[in-house]
Amino acid sequence: MKRPTRRPRQRQPEAATRHGVAVSFAPGRNATATAEHTVALMMAAARHVPATHADLAAGTCSEVTTT
Repeated sequence: MKRPTRRPRQRQPEAATRHGVAVSFAPGRNATATAEHTVALMMAAARHVPATHADLAAGTCSEVTTT
């Protein structure tokens, strides 16, 4: 049986903060949406979406490549 907790479950919140990762605790607040958004951001980073968007906005993207 799971019991609700009143504190964050992160193992090393200090280490996350040192590496620039924001740590927050909001139990029961849109956990599914947060997880989906996190996965979408990881996929965008893996596909270099932010860098490609910056190149397109600057007009310096010479060719489109897909991975």
